[in-house]
Amino acid sequence: MSGPRQEPEGLRPASLAKVVAFVLAMGAAGVALAVWLTPGVFLEASPGRGTRDPGAPLAGIERGPFDEAAGERERRRGREALERWGWADRDAGMARIPVERAMELVADGVRPPGAPAKGGE
Repeated sequence: MSGPRQEPEGLRPASLAKVVAFVLAMGAAGVALAVWLTPGVFLEASPGRGTRDPGAPLAGIERGPFDEAAGERERRRGREALERWGWADRDAGMARIPVERAMELVADGVRPPGAPAKGGE
């Protein structure tokens, strides 16, 4: 009784050609699908194909009216947070200071305890 049979080393040209042909066919199919799904992106838009009114809403995206007052309230809250003194974490002794004052302190070379020295050293 003989031992297990070992296959010859190396690639068979016919097998390699089949794999290469399959990979190329799948790549071509993927490109064709992308072009078909996104007309006007890959191909130059022709009349009636891939053209869209820029003012028209995008499909699947609903936009409500912009609430200008709500946006202004949010900006005001953000500005107030940057200008306010307070405790970030009182138990840890971490305070919040206005950003203008923080910039002045940094410019003067003042660093909080435990912070790296100027230049990150």
